[in-house]
Amino acid sequence: MANLSLTDFVDVASRVGSSKTVKLSQIKNRPPYHPAFDYYKALREHLIFIHQSGRDRNDIYIPEKITDDSKKWVNYSLIIEGYKLFLGRKVIKWFEPPHSEWTFNDVTVTLNPELGLLINGKPFVIKLYMKADKLSKAKVDISLFLMHQILPQKYEEQAITYSILDVREHHLYTPTAFPSNILYTLIAETAFINSIWPNL
Repeated sequence: MANLSLTDFVDVASRVGSSKTVKLSQIKNRPPYHPAFDYYKALREHLIFIHQSGRDRNDIYIPEKITDDSKKWVNYSLIIEGYKLFLGRKVIKWFEPPHSEWTFNDVTVTLNPELGLLINGKPFVIKLYMKADKLSKAKVDISLFLMHQILPQKYEEQAITYSILDVREHHLYTPTAFPSNILYTLIAETAFINSIWPNL
């Protein structure tokens, strides 16, 4: 069985032609996960801590262990600037975001959005996008569709808005209308992954 993160699945499903197989091979054959090689881990955890502990935007800073890495310091600075612009004057309160899995054709996709935030009293569950690469519509549609379909619909009787935050651009993507055939397209992607996974 293939087990993929939402990010990995989206990276494969949003590609076309041979690049799809190349990306899937890279995913299967890369070294096992290690926190030391998770580029944005320290910043993700810092943002989660800020909200969990009820602090505000003025308490967001670059984690101390990053200060000796000049390139990462620059990237983290840009992300923090974008995140503060997103927060603005919004009233924010933390809640624990739901996590789940979607399994089809022996392919399991793990859905782990980082943030559960009441924004001005309304519940948002947010997947953070911190990379500099432009976030494509295909990636947004796939991610939002799976979160919306698989994760709970409500938090304390209020409808949850599942979102992706392009942090650097401080732009929050929320569901509008999904392509009519998106579910069947994703099912076909799982069939493709399952058919070639053992041979990669």
